[in-house]
Amino acid sequence: MNNCIDCGKELLNLNAKRCRKCHFKYAVGKNNSNFRHGKTFDNHCLDCGKLLGNYRSKRCKSCSRKGKLHWAFGRNVIHGKGAYYKNIWMRSSYEIAFAKYLDKVGIKWLYEPKAFDLGNTTYRPDFYIPKFNSFYEIKGYWRDDAKMKFELFKKLYPTHKIIILEKQDLIDLKILKKSC
Repeated sequence: MNNCIDCGKELLNLNAKRCRKCHFKYAVGKNNSNFRHGKTFDNHCLDCGKLLGNYRSKRCKSCSRKGKLHWAFGRNVIHGKGAYYKNIWMRSSYEIAFAKYLDKVGIKWLYEPKAFDLGNTTYRPDFYIPKFNSFYEIKGYWRDDAKMKFELFKKLYPTHKIIILEKQDLIDLKILKKSC
């Protein structure tokens, strides 16, 4: 085991020369890792302003994983209570029923073909039907965040035609059976 060269405290890291407490006392002025060209640079996160330890970093760890910077931004979601239909993961039984209906009547469809950029998030309509140049959103119920995304989509992309089919609409079209 090594000992701290300043206070003599036993070190757990074999490569370290100082304990944490002594390291931060020592890391000022020219000894600071952010000391460049005669001065110490205070590097702050571009998004939240948090002081960063590395002069090369532009964002803190949490901000570097938000919104467009998140690895899953704009990608298909493959979790949830869904099932496969024609080797496509669909997130609801209503979506599967609608896809089967479209196949039955001979209408070609695409499932979640495009992610629309809404700023810090994306929106993917459930279906696109080229024959009608329309997007379709299948909804069993509206969560608050889904409703906000949908309203923002309509505001940012007013030229895209989108039709909402809720449970009662699917029952009226005889896609779903009326439950007792």
